Amino acid sequence: MTKSPRLATIFCLSFAVFALVATARAQTAPSLGEQIAKAHGLEGFGQIDAIRFIFNGEVLGHSVSRSWVW
Repeated sequence: MTKSPRLATIFCLSFAVFALVATARAQTAPSLGEQIAKAHGLEGFGQIDAIRFIFNGEVLGHSVSRSWVW
């Protein structure tokens, strides 16, 4: 009977340690959104002068072209 309370205590302490480690690790890792933003150049966002988009296509045998500048 003496082993059961010891086992329960060890289990509770180890669970608490794992829970603390998991929360500490989650706080230091950047979120998925931050990782995606950094991968696509968020740091250089202030250096953008304009965004240019050009669309070329063909509709019913006619060439169609459109461009936008923001």
